[in-house]
Amino acid sequence: MNNPTHSDWEPVVLRKSGGGRSGGGRGAGGGGRGSGGGGQMERKMGGANSSVNSLGAGAAKLDRETDELKHRTVDKSLSKAIMQARLAKKMNQKQLGTAINEKPQVIQQYEAGKAIPNPQVISKLERALGCRLPRPKKAKKVKDDE
Repeated sequence: MNNPTHSDWEPVVLRKSGGGRSGGGRGAGGGGRGSGGGGQMERKMGGANSSVNSLGAGAAKLDRETDELKHRTVDKSLSKAIMQARLAKKMNQKQLGTAINEKPQVIQQYEAGKAIPNPQVISKLERALGCRLPRPKKAKKVKDDE
C-alpha cells in the first residue's frame, strides 16, 4: 500500500489563466481563430468605452459637488450624560461595556464624542445606567432633482 513506486511525482505548474495572452499566443495552429477573436475583443472594448461616456454626466455632477461629507458623531450632551451616569453608578468603562455586551472601546468612543450614534447601543446604555439619555436629532435628507 505505501509503496512509493505507485505515487505520481510529476511537478505541477500553476499559472494564471486568461488576460495575460496576446492575440497570437497560441502559434500557427490557432491562426484562423485568433483573427476572429481579435475583432470580437475590439467590440467588447468599444462597448466598455461607450459606457464610460454615459457615465460622464454623473461624473460631472460629482465634480461639481463641493460638500464636505463626514459621519454624524455623538453629541457632547450625550457623551457627558453617559459619563455622569456611569460615574454615579460607580462603574468603569469596561464594566459598563460588559453590562451591555459591547466592547469597552465602544463606551470610550461614545464618551469621547467620536462614535457614530447607534440607537440600539444608546437604548442598552439607558437600561444599564437606569436613566434617559439625550437622543441625537434625525437629519433631514435633501433630494437633488438634477
